[in-house]
Amino acid sequence: MTAGVYDALSCFDIYHSTEQRSAAGGGAGWDVFATGDTSDAGETVTATKALGYAPVYQAVSRISGDVAKLPLGIYKRVKGGKELQRNHAVFPIIQLMGRANPSVSAFKFWRRLMAQALLWNNGWAWIERSASGRPIGLYNLLSDRTGYGRDKKTGQLCVHTEVGGKLWQLLPDDVIHIEGVSIDCEAGESILRLFRHDFGLALAARKFKSKFFKGNANLGGILMVPPGSNPDNVRKVRNKLDAKMSGESNESFKTLVLRDGYKWLGTQVDPQKASVSSIDEDGIRSVAQMYNLDPSLFGLKSSVSYNSREMAKQDYHESALSPWLVGIKSECQLKLLSDAEREADTHLIDYNINAMQWTDAKTRAEIASKGIQSGRYSPNETRSWENMNAYDGGDVWYQPLHLATVGKSADDEYEGEPDEDPETDDAERSLHRALMVETLTRMHGRLHGQARKHADYASNMAANRSICESMLSTPAAIARVNVASVLDAYDNWMRDADDNWDAVRVSIPNFAKALLK
Repeated sequence: MTAGVYDALSCFDIYHSTEQRSAAGGGAGWDVFATGDTSDAGETVTATKALGYAPVYQAVSRISGDVAKLPLGIYKRVKGGKELQRNHAVFPIIQLMGRANPSVSAFKFWRRLMAQALLWNNGWAWIERSASGRPIGLYNLLSDRTGYGRDKKTGQLCVHTEVGGKLWQLLPDDVIHIEGVSIDCEAGESILRLFRHDFGLALAARKFKSKFFKGNANLGGILMVPPGSNPDNVRKVRNKLDAKMSGESNESFKTLVLRDGYKWLGTQVDPQKASVSSIDEDGIRSVAQMYNLDPSLFGLKSSVSYNSREMAKQDYHESALSPWLVGIKSECQLKLLSDAEREADTHLIDYNINAMQWTDAKTRAEIASKGIQSGRYSPNETRSWENMNAYDGGDVWYQPLHLATVGKSADDEYEGEPDEDPETDDAERSLHRALMVETLTRMHGRLHGQARKHADYASNMAANRSICESMLSTPAAIARVNVASVLDAYDNWMRDADDNWDAVRVSIPNFAKALLK
């Protein structure tokens, strides 16, 4: 990363300063971050040590990874919404599958930026521009070696950063800066400095446990010897005790016998009495509070319960991710768009949050089905959720009324004569339709069954055909009469449905009896 940004910066002499780090105005602050702060527990806290603490690593890895994998795109405002602009110059360097610069993918860039921000409360990135001012690359800067300053000649605000052992001066408009809580109105307060005592206590407890088990779970103490004891004997006993306690010899887990008035007095507190397990849990909860995460994400019992995973994801987004996402969007909006695009408000840079809140296959299917029926989604849109190809005719939207195409009324879809009475009961129409379906179904089933029954006794195809024709003659006539009655009642239900209904009601039982003989 250092080599890449150094090579890129070297192409722009306007940003290069020959001053070394020791002469930089902000050098003292950088040295604090480089060497680390000492906690009250006696542990020096650095970024590497803090990241080596499992809860911190889990929090940083989770948040940085979730931010980096969210699709970020540039959109053009259109009437009624927005359109993704894949051909825009900014899109290739910010989108998930793109390249932030020739040597780093966009995913790596955003994850590194967030990791820096989560450890130092500040994330910095330099924007490489073409001669026309168009953004062509994004480069990560080290947060412990970057900060705001003033130009010595003009007094203008600038950004100082150390790359390759040299100090570089950058314009604020060419630097993306995301920050956490700030009290100096310039940059976020360092997480390592603010919580050095919490980190130090957790690191000290971990070191205590490691040393305790290194000594085979033996505690230190005082060897009491009687007056006038032989110094050589005392030395031998002490060496035996040291070998047993250190676990570096074969004396471990063996019984040690003290004679001649020698006594052993233990002085150290065991881990249980030292409440090490309680310290571990408190440390995890402290890390969860630092990063606005629910303790249940670390395997601890939480005071908050969620009715569904969707609610838990929503809380995670609102509390832990949202402030960082808004910060990134606002910086990109201000510094990656051109002045004309920004002033005219024709473009915007935004995340697709729905990608994080995606659910299981069953729920997706329910959302797709209801969305298509309500006209919210087209079939091809829902197919893209499952990485399925679109099909011809799948880019239409439907409205709930009889699933007519959006933009067309029910009258447009119906090519026959319009109804004269729009307030006619739909239930009666359904009864007529059900009656017709039942009639045709019974007729088809009966004829099919009789044909199969007689076919078993036919010796040849000619005989089979003769039997079928004779058997079908009467039911066919009955079917024509009764089905015609049903169709007539259905087509003319508005005018004389009552009369036809009586005819159908009488003829259907006769038809059914004839078929079932």
